[in-house]
Amino acid sequence: MKPETFAADRTLIEALEKLSQPVACTEGRTLFIQGEMASGLYILEQGEAALMLKSPAGRAVLCLHAGSGSLLGLPGVVGSEPYTMTAMVCKGSEVRFVTRGDFEKLVNAEPSLYPGVLQVLAPLFHEDGDMVDIFLDGPVNGSGKVRIGDHGLTLMRLTYAYALDT
Repeated sequence: MKPETFAADRTLIEALEKLSQPVACTEGRTLFIQGEMASGLYILEQGEAALMLKSPAGRAVLCLHAGSGSLLGLPGVVGSEPYTMTAMVCKGSEVRFVTRGDFEKLVNAEPSLYPGVLQVLAPLFHEDGDMVDIFLDGPVNGSGKVRIGDHGLTLMRLTYAYALDT
């Protein structure tokens, strides 16, 4: 995914900024951790963030980058679900936080903001609405067999092509 995948409509960002609080990032910082209940979303005003998905065994299986203008944690907030990835920002990034409650009040009071929310969420869904959640793991226990597993990836749009020798 490209960093602009998480970029939001400027109108939505401006409305959210009015309700937000600054987050100190003088050093690199973890904003949220995969599996934690989503308490709010983060506006990455300046800087870069890395989003990492780990398998149940704790291995990193996917790492994405987000740039300025990104909304981080939105899928968990909208779905009242745990965060699906861990988000870390680089030193010196400018970040703001909006609580889930404030986000919900805002979009309910201003339905015209829904398209901006969907603009961020739509690229994260697979085209037919199903989630893509299959990964190929390397050989386990020296068996030489490749494991196909579900690491619980949700709200990501990924496309894979494999040339399998059957």
